[in-house]
Amino acid sequence: MINSKRMQTLSRIHKKLTSKSHRKSTRIFAKKSTKKSNKRYQQNKIQQKGGAAAAAASNVPQIEEINEETFNGEWNLPIMSSKYIKSKKSNQSRDVIEKYFKPYEKDRHIIWSFHLMLQREYLYNNGEWAVFYHSYAEAHILFDIQTAIYEILNKTLEPDSNRVILRLYEGPFQNLRMADIKQELNTRVSNRNIRIRELLISAACSLFPNNDLDEIRLFPTGYVCGDLDFYRILKQLFLKYKSRINKEENETEIDELITEILKSKYINPSIKPSYLKSKPFLHSLHCTKFGDGQMLQIFIKKSILDEITYISQPLGSPYSGDKTDCAASTNQVRILADPQYFMNSDLVRVYRYAADENIYKNRLEFITFLKELLNRYLFMSIQ
Repeated sequence: MINSKRMQTLSRIHKKLTSKSHRKSTRIFAKKSTKKSNKRYQQNKIQQKGGAAAAAASNVPQIEEINEETFNGEWNLPIMSSKYIKSKKSNQSRDVIEKYFKPYEKDRHIIWSFHLMLQREYLYNNGEWAVFYHSYAEAHILFDIQTAIYEILNKTLEPDSNRVILRLYEGPFQNLRMADIKQELNTRVSNRNIRIRELLISAACSLFPNNDLDEIRLFPTGYVCGDLDFYRILKQLFLKYKSRINKEENETEIDELITEILKSKYINPSIKPSYLKSKPFLHSLHCTKFGDGQMLQIFIKKSILDEITYISQPLGSPYSGDKTDCAASTNQVRILADPQYFMNSDLVRVYRYAADENIYKNRLEFITFLKELLNRYLFMSIQ
């Protein structure tokens, strides 16, 4: 039995708990707690909105990109943009993957590369940017040499594996209008003359195939330029920086420099003959092998598209039909490779991919190797 004192204590506690004043104080405390909780919730919500607004205000959302080391080979379906699915009349993203990427399913690096291309497209899909793809093979040596020269001349630059200098000099682009180039191309029919090729690069409007242009199929081997004399191009490039007056001595040292570059372990053997002084006849037309290909993914601000791009026919002449959808028309563009645009990340952003995993991962090493050689042969006077 409960004793009387214990009973009296329990009775007092019960009266206090059921009293009007206690119920009122409890409600006040509960309201304060709720207000604090709601306040914290609202603060979190504002922070989330602020973060989302900041991401929306920036050109590209700050989302972590897929890391190759942790990539498990599985596709992240949301990055398969609906425009691809609709354009291919497919009901599911999986159908698109099966159709176009299945041939490479055993090559983890290539699948990862395509995955990263599509993820970046997805991230840049904010209405401000247009995307293009430029496939190449043996030209990567020229691009990387120009990148090394650019970094030597701009010593403060941080290493960047995506930095690709397509054209080094602004001179040919001075006072140049795209309308003049298009008019010239209409008379020449083709863009195969040297002057036009110095100014423009060809590109696809979509990664996916249309009108016989298939960047997915081209990526592993790359697009080749069998009619270009890369040895002559390199020689002219190097002569701009040689300080020796003796012409024969210049040419001898340049030949030695080109030979040293071609010995590099960073260049696949199958594309080295393209840079030989006595290149085999039309060697490059069928020289590339699986793994020689590289790809540039080029994002250009839509506000400058008319200044540096135009929809083209296969040999470069301007397309006169419906221009509302490049991918559905010819799937080809020509881009003015003007350094003042390509070196301005607010207007143009470039990402580089290589089908060969070692070539892709060792590019910064290759650029360092090139800079050491170029310093030794060409730039001793500015050290």
